[in-house]
Amino acid sequence: MPATKMRVFYTDGRTEDFLVPPRVQLMTEEFFRPDGGIGEINKVKALFYLAWLSLHRSGKESADFETWIDMIDDAAEVVQKPDSNGSSPTVTT
Repeated sequence: MPATKMRVFYTDGRTEDFLVPPRVQLMTEEFFRPDGGIGEINKVKALFYLAWLSLHRSGKESADFETWIDMIDDAAEVVQKPDSNGSSPTVTT
């Protein structure tokens, strides 16, 4: 599975791009599915939690989740698509 790249848009206008480490992906799944079940989860909250946990564990964000969620406008996975000649990728969110 390729690494997930994300971008967070803060309310103060800054952005933060980062890779989501495998450990954070697993921790997020375990947090939302502690029994290991495969039922539905709140995908919106899980996406924001994934972003926050990545930043928090890397030392880029010291705020707790509830404080941080009020500090951002959005968080999204960054998808890299090759440009028209197939060389350098462009980033879309």
